[in-house]
Amino acid sequence: MHESGIVEELVHELEKVARANGGTRVVKVEVGIGELAGFSREHFEEHFRVAAAGSIADGAALEMRTTGGDALTLEGVEVEDS
Repeated sequence: MHESGIVEELVHELEKVARANGGTRVVKVEVGIGELAGFSREHFEEHFRVAAAGSIADGAALEMRTTGGDALTLEGVEVEDS
């Protein structure tokens, strides 16, 4: 459940970033996943797809890279405007 909450908050932030930049849809998300963050790439992607379903990030391309430490970081967002 902890992982779901983290990813749901990330999707919420994506929606805020997109709207603040005039976007109507998030088309690409870049994240860094710390080696000690408790997420595998597959696990994170599964949680992301569930959390993003029905949001403006639904269907967004997801790019992930492994980083040091234990943080999950949002590194980039590409939005599409109307």
